[in-house]
Amino acid sequence: MHPNAKARLALLKTLYRAREGNPFNGWVNERDLKSAHGEIGFALDILVELGQIKLDGYRYRITGGGVLATEAE
Repeated sequence: MHPNAKARLALLKTLYRAREGNPFNGWVNERDLKSAHGEIGFALDILVELGQIKLDGYRYRITGGGVLATEAE
């Protein structure tokens, strides 16, 4: 698997756990994602563009499409 694909999947898994733990909120700060995963700007941008995550300021949340993509892995 390409390193960028691995980074995107790791982010989706983190956001999946956050949403699963708090279905009506599930937002994660960009700072927390960077702390856990390192440099992730490109991966976040692509996931937003694909509609697999949502961006609200500096917070991210997995979408239904992102949940399906994560569960398909």
